[in-house]
Amino acid sequence: MKSRPLVFLAIIVSVAAASCNIRGFSDAAYKTPRAFVNTPNSPADENVTISYRLVDVLPRTSEVTVQYTVDSGQSWGYCTPAAGAQTSNLAAGAFPGVEHTFVWDAGTDLTTLQGQEVSIRISPNAGGTDGTRGATKTFIMSGGTGTGTGTGTGTGTGTGTGTGTGTGTGTDYEQGVFTLVNQERADVGVAPLQWCDGLHACAKAHANDMCDRGFFDHINPDGKSPDDRAREGRAGSYTFPSIIPDLYAGIAENIAMGQTSPTQVMNGWMNSAGHRANILNSSFTHIGVGLCDGCATHWVQNFGTR
Repeated sequence: MKSRPLVFLAIIVSVAAASCNIRGFSDAAYKTPRAFVNTPNSPADENVTISYRLVDVLPRTSEVTVQYTVDSGQSWGYCTPAAGAQTSNLAAGAFPGVEHTFVWDAGTDLTTLQGQEVSIRISPNAGGTDGTRGATKTFIMSGGTGTGTGTGTGTGTGTGTGTGTGTGTGTDYEQGVFTLVNQERADVGVAPLQWCDGLHACAKAHANDMCDRGFFDHINPDGKSPDDRAREGRAGSYTFPSIIPDLYAGIAENIAMGQTSPTQVMNGWMNSAGHRANILNSSFTHIGVGLCDGCATHWVQNFGTR
């Protein structure tokens, strides 16, 4: 029996550019083996090659379970491997890990290929112990008819641009969180947030930095807070244009790890009082959402008042 994925949430509230008050805090180490999964280029062919890395702190081999979703993670089906695709006796190693590929016979599993939006997750296991799964972002399938029965029929959430908030530049999943935030605010009569590319860049950089350096915290290993990162335009090795003090006096931040869809991460945040307070705070006017490029399970929301 496979265990449920690790899911973590944390919140920070910034009340001024020079000071931050942590209202709640969660920290967790990653379970190994851990999968880092790359997103295939769109449009993807009928036989989809998924490249990934396996990281482990122990000298052992792993097996992986590969699954797909066509409804933003509401349901998952098992990927049929193309001839020669290996899922067991896989080597792993210290970061950045050992490279592997899996070729998915999508034509067998999907009833329709042309234009289908798909994401893949890879769950590693070593000696009966589940590790930390990784996932792709959504990618688009190319032509073909497909022969399978498919799994899931819903259209999912996560592609809207929000209500009266501008289009933004985030990925589908990032825009999905943005849409759900404004739906939650509308439900309680709070004005919608506007998308901010600067806050998005700040959130994205922190999500990628957490994934790359293996930590889960508002304060990164360099000792930099959300306000520090926004002011300096840097999160680890990632750089972006500074947004403090030009745009914002200070920012608030929600982070999460382990969720694989906009709906799942928003459910977690909305069921946590501190995260919910940030999302519904009427004093905020802008938001940026960042999802890491590597494992696609690190999420960051940055809020600000302009």
